[in-house]
Amino acid sequence: GINAEYGVANQNGGPTVSPVKTKTPKSKQMMKRKSSMSLNAKTGAQVSMGDLELQLLQANPILEAFGNAKTVKNDNSSRFGKFIKITFDVSGYISGANIETYLLEKARVIRQALAERTFHIFYQMLYGATKEMKEKFLLEDINEYPFISNGHESIAGQDDSQDFLDTLEALEIMLASPEEIEAILKCVSSCLLFGNVKVKQERNSDQAILTNNTVTQKICK
Repeated sequence: GINAEYGVANQNGGPTVSPVKTKTPKSKQMMKRKSSMSLNAKTGAQVSMGDLELQLLQANPILEAFGNAKTVKNDNSSRFGKFIKITFDVSGYISGANIETYLLEKARVIRQALAERTFHIFYQMLYGATKEMKEKFLLEDINEYPFISNGHESIAGQDDSQDFLDTLEALEIMLASPEEIEAILKCVSSCLLFGNVKVKQERNSDQAILTNNTVTQKICK
């Protein structure tokens, strides 16, 4: 596993930088703690959460939706690495944050082991999308997607429909525009549709051709 790392550098009264590299549950607890420390800085008085603190906390639902998945041993396993750097000003308030991600397990999009799932966002969208959204993003029944043929496992205590609403809310808090959110959801739908593309070998040739272009037309939309 990855050991938790937490450091503070404020030797000369300048900004404090706290790098955090840890597992998903620990990173969430650390970020909540950091935000709480920022809100209670200096005076000890509780103040309302600012936009920056709220955005920092709401980054987690997005990261988990697109980067976490159910494995045999962990229902919410992070399938990528992340390094979080939080910067504080001299008064103790959060002044900035940066999240670096790396080594995403891309192969999970197209293939999962038995009793495992692909990334949460696919189930969130398929189970949580409204009728209008399903029509807009050309969503079908989950059984129609070969890319997630093994990943039909339900997770105890997890509501994919509600998590989808939480993910959309988090995107809005992170100031994603409606157009940007729509583009993101189109990409999610397209990833699923790519698994439905069927090709065959062309006669007297080594080239592959589409059996039909129905799916590719959907992807292009």
